[in-house]
Amino acid sequence: MNAAGQLQLLETGELHLADHGQVIEVRRGDYIITAYRKDDPGLRNLAIICLTESGVPGQAVAALFSLTPVQVSRIRGEYRKHGSAGLARKRGRPAALTTAQVRQARLWAGAGVRHGEIARRLGVSRPLIVAMLGSRGPLYPQDELPAAATAGHAGTAEQHPAPDQAPDPDQDPDQDPAPEERGGGGNSARPDRPYHVQPAVSGVYRCRYAGAMLTHAFTSAIGAAGILAAGCGLAGADASADLAVLSATAMSFTLGALTLEQTKHLAPADAGLLTGLSQLPGLRSWRQRLAAIGDHVDPLALQRRVVTALLDHLPPAHQVFFADDHLAEYTGKKPVGWGRNPRRGKSTKGHGDTYMCDLAGRALVFATGEPSGLSLTLPPVLAQLTAARHAATAATGGSGSEEEEEEEEEEEDRPVVVFDRGGSYPKTFTAVHDAGYHWISWRRAPLAATRMLPTCATIRQYGQDRHITFTDEHIQLSGYPRPARQVSLLEHGKIVAQLLTSDLHRCAGALLSLLRARWIIENFLKYNAANYGIDTLADYAADLTGDTRLTANPAYQQAKKTEQAAQAALTSAQARLAAMLADPAIPASAKNATLIPGAQQNITACEHDLAAATARRKTLRAKIPRDQLHPGAQRAILHTGHRLLQLVLRLLAANAEQHLADHLNVYLHDDDEYRAITRETILRGLGGTITYTTRAITVTLDQPGQPRVTRALACLLAEINHNPPVIPGDHRPITYHLART
Repeated sequence: MNAAGQLQLLETGELHLADHGQVIEVRRGDYIITAYRKDDPGLRNLAIICLTESGVPGQAVAALFSLTPVQVSRIRGEYRKHGSAGLARKRGRPAALTTAQVRQARLWAGAGVRHGEIARRLGVSRPLIVAMLGSRGPLYPQDELPAAATAGHAGTAEQHPAPDQAPDPDQDPDQDPAPEERGGGGNSARPDRPYHVQPAVSGVYRCRYAGAMLTHAFTSAIGAAGILAAGCGLAGADASADLAVLSATAMSFTLGALTLEQTKHLAPADAGLLTGLSQLPGLRSWRQRLAAIGDHVDPLALQRRVVTALLDHLPPAHQVFFADDHLAEYTGKKPVGWGRNPRRGKSTKGHGDTYMCDLAGRALVFATGEPSGLSLTLPPVLAQLTAARHAATAATGGSGSEEEEEEEEEEEDRPVVVFDRGGSYPKTFTAVHDAGYHWISWRRAPLAATRMLPTCATIRQYGQDRHITFTDEHIQLSGYPRPARQVSLLEHGKIVAQLLTSDLHRCAGALLSLLRARWIIENFLKYNAANYGIDTLADYAADLTGDTRLTANPAYQQAKKTEQAAQAALTSAQARLAAMLADPAIPASAKNATLIPGAQQNITACEHDLAAATARRKTLRAKIPRDQLHPGAQRAILHTGHRLLQLVLRLLAANAEQHLADHLNVYLHDDDEYRAITRETILRGLGGTITYTTRAITVTLDQPGQPRVTRALACLLAEINHNPPVIPGDHRPITYHLART
């Protein structure tokens, strides 16, 4: 029958449903269009599609089957998307779990099976499993959990279930194991253990992230294992487990995970091999253990230990350091402090971080707190750098006190701290000099006139000659008790910038080059924010306190305006008197009789008003606490322990990449792309095999696609193999090789 005949047939009577017990017939008059069983929703949906495709309006079909038009529309959408198979899809409330299913789900969760896999096995939704386990938790047997598969990684020769683990009856024997089961992770940790993954046992493993094993050359060189153990107070039975958690966190940042949540996108088995584990820890237990470590550790002291080892391993070039602020944005609703966010070009809520790095761009010390100016945050960070430098000097056999005496005696040999206009204030200059450093900064506007004649010079920078015009003079800054130096840079006969410094001996060209090199820390902040997430928050926990920050007092502002108005009125009255006395058109008798006494009375009244307004203003404070202006005003102080511990690990990973890239570029000779090649081609994109034995670890890396990178990498591996590194917490030396083509 054609479509026209079908429509004509459907128009011969009223649509209705005929109930015949277990079967429902769809009729139009005396004609039976279709039929379906009451317990078969798929055929019912097919009948709905038949009617709507035949031209019956959707609202009429919805009324016929006692449905809403939205439900009919969804059925039609499923048909268009999935065909007739979509009509049999289950809808409605998720099926409830029986007591036996709840117990089985809890046992699976205790064995390390992820929520999605449990939901698939039971035929229910994942949110239902999440809600059930959130309220009841996993169920663990009395004995230890089954050991994680030791040879079940992708790329091994055979796949075998553990002896005490029966194969899943629902699993196709020809299908690869589900990613959740292969990778472990999830909420597999017991509450009384920091994590529950097994160390990688002897065997040959294929790893897609094998290139990241090269970062152990840096961690071994500075002794990261001992630093983390001592700085975090790791001791007891869980010391090795805690060290593994910290190492896995730093390695995850190396692989590009900006947050712990993003570690779910890593292959747990492959990433775990990089730190000597069979797989990564479960995300929930991972977070809990990091939080527990962060609650009792001093992250700033831990970073000082790292910096001490870093400076002892390789001192900074020319003793030059850069400092700058960086805002970690907060997007919650709590009343967190506001600060200037240069990336957005406006003020936003967040944390104010202050970082210091050296000429090579290596991350050194940092500090965090509520957003404020560099003039307030620089002195505490500088104190941390001084402590790290003295500790590094003491570690090499020197004495911190002797170094201070030498610095006081030889001003020209002082280290140099370079910062921008945010800290260009006399009190900052004084604090930096008192800490034993020279300072270099730009002068804040307005620029001062120079008293010297310009000098033309040629300096060589980055292999090129540059012609500069400048003036160089010694000045005395207001509020700074020591002599200072001012270098004015001129272009087209005009002063375009002025450099201020306490270094009275270094040549002007070198000073300008150092200040121009301040972009090193700008690039450092931008690069590490994009690749290592230094501006991300670990949590939103905060303490609410009274908002005692000072703000403008409206009563003082109003009193000041009243005083200004009274002063203006007095000035106007005096001006009118002077104009009246000088006016020749007014007779002297009239002036003496009425005008002068009236003007004097007006002036006297204005003087009284001005005195009262001034007295009123002096009784008020220009700024008052905000909770005094707005009773009940609060501010949120974000907890920093968890975030700063992660920040230490992020900077450790960033320095490891920097160290590896610098050594690779010795053989690569590509100043433009060596960082990207190290990061993307080697650390995050180069696979290989990792062989674990009881005495050694061998890493065989695949050859990169570019021959020049392959040659440089071969030279780098030979350099590293002269002093084989180890995984933190492991004693087995690592040897690196390139796979043969």
